[in-house]
Amino acid sequence: MKQKSDIEKAVSAHFKVDAADLYKKGKYTYPYDGARSALMWLLYSNGVKSYVLSEMFGITDRQVQIICARASVALKSDTKFKEDIEKINKALAS
Repeated sequence: MKQKSDIEKAVSAHFKVDAADLYKKGKYTYPYDGARSALMWLLYSNGVKSYVLSEMFGITDRQVQIICARASVALKSDTKFKEDIEKINKALAS
């Protein structure tokens, strides 16, 4: 499992946003919405439980599940989100 701080750094560097802004409510425009979804998906796929993510992001457990389900669908099609996740994973691997 990758460390939470490493994932945060990679996502914030890729989207060029401050890592602290990813957890704030009210930032629902690009790049914050994409960065939040990517961070949530990467943390979830690395073993962080949905109830922990709901506490971190200040949303309900159900909202975490919906965001992660949408991310999973987006990763199966040819989308910008898929490209972003691939680039972040490459940054994490190096």
